[in-house]
Amino acid sequence: MLRTTLGVLLLLALGACNQGNHTRFVTAEEAAAASRRLAETESLRCELSVGASGTRSEKEIQYELVSNASSKIEFSLDRIDPENRRARMLGNNAAVDVTVLRTDAGLTFIELTSGGSVNTTTVFALFEDSMRGSFDAVQSRHVTITGGSPVTSQRRGICTAL
Repeated sequence: MLRTTLGVLLLLALGACNQGNHTRFVTAEEAAAASRRLAETESLRCELSVGASGTRSEKEIQYELVSNASSKIEFSLDRIDPENRRARMLGNNAAVDVTVLRTDAGLTFIELTSGGSVNTTTVFALFEDSMRGSFDAVQSRHVTITGGSPVTSQRRGICTAL
């Protein structure tokens, strides 16, 4: 089971590194400029499509890799206010208040659902396209369905400043 988990994580990392021309190392000056740009952004539009999800059957944990348009997750982050640690996440089902944390790597948005699940979205400010307003992002969902087993997923994609 550990090998399967490590394999899935490695595939996610390798797939994320090959999503186009936007991933590269940047200079300290570029990183600082990208971090400032992201911190000043009030709204983001996110599209996440590459990732994996996992569920548990009666006997084993099952993983599924996803990398197609039909499994794409789209949402917006609005009223981003890192100083007061709050923002608004707008998805296809609802709009919710989230906590936002600013770190050296970017912004992390934390959603605590009404069912007690925790979802996080981190928008990174360390990549080339951040100079044009597109930032790499990853979202982790940890959902517990009442009476069922946990459903987990992690997706990677891009958030664009609006």
